[in-house]
Amino acid sequence: MLDSVFNYNDTVGSQVYPDGYTETFPGAGRGGRGDFLGVVSRPASDSVLLEALKSAWDGEPGRLEALSLPQQPPETEALFQFLSQGHDAFWNRVTGGMVSSLPAVLLTDTGRYRQLPRRCLNVNTLCRPRDVLTYDRMRFFNQTVRALTTTVNSLQGAASGLVMSWLLLGSGLFAVLVGH
Repeated sequence: MLDSVFNYNDTVGSQVYPDGYTETFPGAGRGGRGDFLGVVSRPASDSVLLEALKSAWDGEPGRLEALSLPQQPPETEALFQFLSQGHDAFWNRVTGGMVSSLPAVLLTDTGRYRQLPRRCLNVNTLCRPRDVLTYDRMRFFNQTVRALTTTVNSLQGAASGLVMSWLLLGSGLFAVLVGH
């Protein structure tokens, strides 16, 4: 599932975390820079997807940060924020009265926990497209599309790759236009 995946900001202090982040995602980095794409996953069910994404990510710009939930995650604000996304329908799927689970990860730049460029934070200042569509953000977005395409190709076979590339690119551009 794709959440917000365009907000790249490597400025110190550009990343904040919801309450309970360290308890919810043990071992996750705490750098204070919004220079990563988070991958929320369940270790037992989503490991194949997570490993495929990790091997597809070439690292520049930004990094991929595995946000693996513990078997019994604590009830925290961080857990609520990340589980209120659309991937929960894959994790807790009800079909014919039976609950089943599909492998699914949530890709997120952590949305509202990552600061926009300073100019865009002032409500009295118009944020121009060039303030948001920076070179680094476009590289980060392209890296995300490439990693997703490579992952889908490796798991599904190359035939679906071109269609998936266009779907990912189209959905990402739509999100950028609607979100900003």
